[in-house]
Amino acid sequence: MLRCLVLVPLLACFAPAADDAKPAPWSGLLFKDAVAALAGKVEKKLGPGPFACGVIADAAAYDKFLAALAKAPRKAEPHWADWKKTIDWKKEAVAYVVLTHQTNRLTYQSCEPCKGGATLAVKWSGIEPFYADSYPAVFTRVPRDGIQTMKFRVDDMELAEVPLPK
Repeated sequence: MLRCLVLVPLLACFAPAADDAKPAPWSGLLFKDAVAALAGKVEKKLGPGPFACGVIADAAAYDKFLAALAKAPRKAEPHWADWKKTIDWKKEAVAYVVLTHQTNRLTYQSCEPCKGGATLAVKWSGIEPFYADSYPAVFTRVPRDGIQTMKFRVDDMELAEVPLPK
């Protein structure tokens, strides 16, 4: 028992600081009218349905997106406001994939760097509920360092590739 009491404070000394932790990606339902306010949007049809994907690269574009979210019939998640406070637009951008259909589900799979770029991969779930005012979406923060292009994949299918805005 005494060993545990000594070991716990010792381990706490080596735990990473919360500020150093990478922000978690977001997966969930997005107010459908906010999609029109997304910057750098590319729309494309792929097997599971119609998608919108792209990169938000600056505070003004993010604020426009937040203003559209504020019109949602239900309160926006605090996640968006937390990102607004903590993102450094010189070092990061926000990549997203939205299934622009009021059904199904998307979940974050990975966001991996590759030669000169990064790939945001999402997984589509074939559930069939109807969401009256929402679309399933995935958002993640990506570092700008060494990334010139952003690729998007849905269930191992290529969705799009876009340049990362400066």
